[in-house]
Amino acid sequence: MYPTLERLYNEGKLNATLLNNAVAVKGWITEQEKQQIIAG
Repeated sequence: MYPTLERLYNEGKLNATLLNNAVAVKGWITEQEKQQIIAG
């Protein structure tokens, strides 16, 4: 799931709020992975 979320974030189709949901609600990625996506 990480590669998909990273791609969508880089394409501007996801924002930080949606990444937070992927961590807290869905459990798809870890907090560390979220930070890596945001950092680029």
